[in-house]
Parts: sequence; structure tokens; C-alpha cells
Amino acid sequence: MGISVSNDKVTQAAAKVCCASFKTPFWYLGTKVGGAMSHIKSWEEIVSKFKSRLSKWKMKTLSIGGRMTLIKSVLSSLPIYHMSIYKVPKKIINSLESIRCHFFNGVDHLSKKSIWIKWKKVLAPIDKGSLGILSFYALNRALLFKWIWRFYTQDSSLWAKVIKGIHSEDGKIGKAVSNLHSSTWLDIVKEIDSLNQQGMNFVGYIHKKMENGLHTYF
Repeated sequence: MGISVSNDKVTQAAAKVCCASFKTPFWYLGTKVGGAMSHIKSWEEIVSKFKSRLSKWKMKTLSIGGRMTLIKSVLSSLPIYHMSIYKVPKKIINSLESIRCHFFNGVDHLSKKSIWIKWKKVLAPIDKGSLGILSFYALNRALLFKWIWRFYTQDSSLWAKVIKGIHSEDGKIGKAVSNLHSSTWLDIVKEIDSLNQQGMNFVGYIHKKMENGLHTYF
């Protein structure tokens, strides 16, 4: 595979070492790799997969409880692999939430029929009198922030060493990051910075805990 290299050179090199060649983006373990995931176009396949799954279900014959169960168990987990690595564009999140909203209300997503229940009320926690369906926006941010937690708690792992080798020992966490230099890791760092601007020190909540210390030896 060539990065910033012409396909002809890649083909020639592959022929010399007798191996196959392929292009980016490609799919690995259900996740798209090598695409510009900040672009709306890169998410079209995920949205299409979302819609195709709905087409197999007989929406009108399902009860509201059945639709809610399918949303929680299937629809909410379909894009989870991508959400655990990439920051999802707001337009895509709105599109996916709209599909879930229409399905929950028993309305086709292309229909202009009015919706009786506001989706924001459905997404609220159960202790606030709602149904507790996970917000895709919250899920995406939570999964991304988990990488920051791993960066501090798994600092000797190979992937953490790679991040440090590219972005310095601190991984640029807490530093101003230019919008000109975009990457999967820097997108996560920028989200941490946006939290800091709202007065929430996410990194300050991260610490190692060893239970009560009775069975810990050095």
C-alpha cells in the first residue's frame, strides 16, 4: 500500500516482492481505515448500512416496546466501531438520530409525517423520567475520551509509544492544536480542549486506583 505514492510505483514494488497491493480506504475488523473521516462522504456507507437494517424490519407491525428494544440492542451498536475511533461529524449524528427517531415513532424516515414524541426527551436518562436510549453524540465522545484514559493508564503499550513518538511525550494533551494539522488522535485532543474551555478538566478526573491497597506489593 502506498501513502502519497502513485499506484504505478506501488504495483511495481509489489511485483518485485511478489505480494498483493491495495488502496485506502479499506475495511479492517468492521472499521474503515485510511479514509478522511472528517468528511461527510466517508460516512455514507455507515448511514446506508443503518437504513438497510431498518428495511428488513416490519416497522408497522412492531409495538413501541419492540421498536425501543431494537433501537437499544441493534441500531445503537451498529456504528460503535467507528464511533470508538473517529469523531463523527454533527451532520451524520443528526442523520442517524433522525433515523432512530422516525423508527421509534413508527414513521418512515423519508416521510414528512409529524413526530409525536420529541427525540431529546427519549434520549434523557431514566432517572429523569425518560427511556434512557443512548445519545450518539454522548456515546461518541465517551468512547473517544476513553483513549485519553488509556494513554495515561497504558503508557507502556505499543500504540501509546507510537502516539508519543509522533506527538511528543504528553501526546499534545492540554496544548493548543492547529486546525491545519488534522489526525485521528488530534481530533480527540481537540475535544478534550473544548471540554476545558467549558470549565471541565477531564484529565483531572483520571487517576490510578488500587482498591484498598491490602493486596498490593511493590
